[in-house]
Amino acid sequence: MRRQFVGQPDARCRKSLPDALLHLEQNPVLPAAMGSEFVASYLELKHQARQEYTSHMTAEHAID
Repeated sequence: MRRQFVGQPDARCRKSLPDALLHLEQNPVLPAAMGSEFVASYLELKHQARQEYTSHMTAEHAID
């Protein structure tokens, strides 16, 4: 039996960081609990880290 959390209709773990960040952006529960500025800063940091990782991996595995 899967446990449902208040305000969260789908409590499954996300399989990718982009999916998890999108879910967080659309979920009002955490910003209400932690503060919208904190969550916005966290999202910005995670999006930046993902972009840096993607750029690094693309450059490292580029075909000449």
